[in-house]
Amino acid sequence: MKFKIWVAPIVALACAIAAAGAAVTLEDKPSEAGKASAFKNRVFEIKERGEVAVLLPFAAGKPVTVTTNGEKQTDVHLFVQDGDNTEVGKDTSPGPKCEVKFTPTKEGTFKLLVKNEGPGPNTVTLQVKTADRDVTPTEGSKESGAKRTVFEMKEKGEVAVLLPFAAGKPVTVTTNGEKQTDVHLFVQDGDDKEVGKDTSPGPKCEVKFIPTKEGTFKVLVKNEGPGPNTVTLEVKAAE
Repeated sequence: MKFKIWVAPIVALACAIAAAGAAVTLEDKPSEAGKASAFKNRVFEIKERGEVAVLLPFAAGKPVTVTTNGEKQTDVHLFVQDGDNTEVGKDTSPGPKCEVKFTPTKEGTFKLLVKNEGPGPNTVTLQVKTADRDVTPTEGSKESGAKRTVFEMKEKGEVAVLLPFAAGKPVTVTTNGEKQTDVHLFVQDGDDKEVGKDTSPGPKCEVKFIPTKEGTFKVLVKNEGPGPNTVTLEVKAAE
């Protein structure tokens, strides 16, 4: 384990490499790391022609509604696939707003694929509603507790998540992957200033920091490969 300390903001980095050939996952349960009942919503910064693939498990027989919305009028497309890679719904209509409704016929992990066709980048909110919960995004809400998201990432692919944090509250951001690809983690504040990064080998990364002021931070995850990986991003913020 390696650590490097800054005085302001306080940042600690750590990365460890798992044994060769072993599948590495957060708590060894990647499918449970991003439960639909705890997903709420995520805000992504997506480049033109970029995409984000989120993996979420759903129970059989319970209706699900997945929506997107964007800050800009780019064409955002939404696709939903079940565990057998069968498409259960899509919305490729013009504009940033999409909606897919479906009821799983069996329990399993589904892929929610969001593509920004452009023109230009966009900040896109992905929201998931299930029969046992109905979450409406709260503008300006602060992150607290632990938040996990599981991504399916191509080689050289990246995911940028936007999260608000309060000043003076310690934050820990980690990644882990099922395969031994090199995953890199970067955190930037609202002024695009880097507050921490972990670019050491392997899928496990960690960045710790304390925001000096309230604002929205960008958590950028890159899968350098070789090959694709299923990566769990976890964010823990002090109450």
